[in-house]
Amino acid sequence: MLPVLFFFFLGSSSVMFTHVPAIEPEDIAIYKEAAMEVFTEYNLMIPWKELVAIDAVRYKQDFSKVSVSTATKLADRFILEVKTKDEEGNIIIYYVLKSLDTVVAEMIANGELVEGDLELIKRYLLFPWEAGAEGEPEQLPGLPGDYVPLPGGGGLVFPIVGQWVVSDHFKERKNPVTGKWENHRGIDLASPEGTPIVAAKSGRVVIAGFNEKAGNTVKIDHGDGTATRYLHMNSFTVREGQEVEAGAFIGTVGSTGQSTGAHLHFELHINGKAVNPARYIL
Repeated sequence: MLPVLFFFFLGSSSVMFTHVPAIEPEDIAIYKEAAMEVFTEYNLMIPWKELVAIDAVRYKQDFSKVSVSTATKLADRFILEVKTKDEEGNIIIYYVLKSLDTVVAEMIANGELVEGDLELIKRYLLFPWEAGAEGEPEQLPGLPGDYVPLPGGGGLVFPIVGQWVVSDHFKERKNPVTGKWENHRGIDLASPEGTPIVAAKSGRVVIAGFNEKAGNTVKIDHGDGTATRYLHMNSFTVREGQEVEAGAFIGTVGSTGQSTGAHLHFELHINGKAVNPARYIL
């Protein structure tokens, strides 16, 4: 039996070394610190594992070339500044996350990486990483350390982690900003700015961007005919195409777009039609 095991490990070693970066816990800490610095500045969370995977290929796993400064510069490449104008002609600046594919393509164009490196980088991401240096679950910024997402009677996790109060309902109403009568297709949960927002259900992010009316917006398709929308966010930490679990930290409460105060406008859509989310989360 031992010879069989020996040849198994011998044959599989190249695959293992392809997937597992030779990186020490103190080096991982550098990338986590870099991701936190960018989060502090832009309120957007860069996946630190993607930073490690890029440098594992770029530096051929020689992490002695890495510092907080170089890792932060790499993280900055994931931030895209977007400028637009509102109806009154005022310039609005907001930031979104670039995809890993986009960042790597730019680095290939700059000669820092070569064709085929994206595949190698994604191989590193297949490895089931240990979250912390001592095996503790990784905690994203904003969420309490003891937070456990628990679905309510309607099967949805409550989208705000912190203090909140319902400030408007699912109904026809006069828009407080425009003064026009319209269908309010969700409920408003007033909460202090910066309060964490989590995904109400597992799914795929299909929208993560800025809208003049809705402000910073995230939409998650749950793959079963349902979708949820999160409007007027101060910031969001996910990107389009990303898979998220129920209770995953996706951003913070804000007052962006057409808003009169810090709150989360939360919508639930079933088969493309907005329904009253209060029945599922309250």
